[in-house]
Amino acid sequence: MGYHFGCSNFGCQALVHVVFEAPVLSKEDVLLLSDNQSLTRRYEAVLDNTPDREGVRLATPLDVYTRLKRYVSDSLLEGNARRSFPRRNKRFMEAFGTECDSLLCRLGFARAEGDDGEDQWKLPSPRSADDSDPLRLTLERLILELQYLTDDYCASNAKANPSRPSYRDAKVDLARTLSAQGCTTCSTESSLELR
Repeated sequence: MGYHFGCSNFGCQALVHVVFEAPVLSKEDVLLLSDNQSLTRRYEAVLDNTPDREGVRLATPLDVYTRLKRYVSDSLLEGNARRSFPRRNKRFMEAFGTECDSLLCRLGFARAEGDDGEDQWKLPSPRSADDSDPLRLTLERLILELQYLTDDYCASNAKANPSRPSYRDAKVDLARTLSAQGCTTCSTESSLELR
């Protein structure tokens, strides 16, 4: 569904196209990724399959969103040399287990055998950014959806949002923009004067 607008002012001639698309992740996909019972099952499966493994912990929905966003972001970097990882990767298994295999395959991930004979997950391989690749566009939209899910989870659970940068005081950037670094400043209640 889309809307098209054109400015009627002859001197302006601005065109705006607004397109609504279905989300990459359905409600069922989000539930599969973030359901607490599913996450507990994945955690217990890692413990059962590799009882001697240290540092295994129960993943949260925030962990799942963050890890999937990292994998997808890495897949979009054309110069990224790391294009695969062991299928038994501890952090991956905590977050996704084997329950999410079909979802990951639908997103462009692929299972493969590594050089050492160990099962691997290959990151999606979209074409370059110059190409209008549907996979690249889907993955870019997915990153935005995962950011939204992260924001929503953090707001709903009163958690700090690790993907939102902390804001810095703009005075340093303002002074640099005005080429006024090193100038003495005089602060009043209503304004900042650079001298």
